[in-house]
Amino acid sequence: RRGGFAGGVYITGSHMPYQRIGLICMLPNGHYADRDVTDVVERGLATYPADCPPVADCSQIGEITAAGEEEIDRAYLGTLLPHLRADHQAVRRQEPKILIDPGNGTSGAIARALLTELGCLVDVINAEPQPKPDRPSECKPANCGEAIARTQEGGYTLGACFDGDADRVRIITPEGVMLSDDVIAAILALNTIKPGDVY
Repeated sequence: RRGGFAGGVYITGSHMPYQRIGLICMLPNGHYADRDVTDVVERGLATYPADCPPVADCSQIGEITAAGEEEIDRAYLGTLLPHLRADHQAVRRQEPKILIDPGNGTSGAIARALLTELGCLVDVINAEPQPKPDRPSECKPANCGEAIARTQEGGYTLGACFDGDADRVRIITPEGVMLSDDVIAAILALNTIKPGDVY
């Protein structure tokens, strides 16, 4: 959206039916494209000959930009940070010490960057993304024993365990207690929903 692109494409496999894994088309405003766009792409892919060489001349398409990881991270943080309601100066004064366990998924680097930007001291375990994680992906106490123990023993303000694609998180208290989903949801609601909000 900020770059003024005519559209975007990203690739995913997350929790989608096998026939939908692949290309996600984005509109210039950053929203997912509707079927009027995706149906055209699917028809094109279905009729594209398998033995056809890649198109070398993109002049009919326009300019194509492949964003690097650092560029994507900067754009993501730049979009996210202004929407956080946290008092950044207060966080920096407290210097909370946070342990992150992304379970060798995609969230380690960006979670570290976000929390560091907020003024936290961050340590990460199971950091390197890899196809076979060092612990099972699901973030539950049975799978996150190392993070629970290290949060308690290391004097951390809190620990955070993510599942492989970072759409779920479980929080660990300084005492080494992993909070349940309903408690995390209640804390989130208490700190984000104001009287009169409608969702």
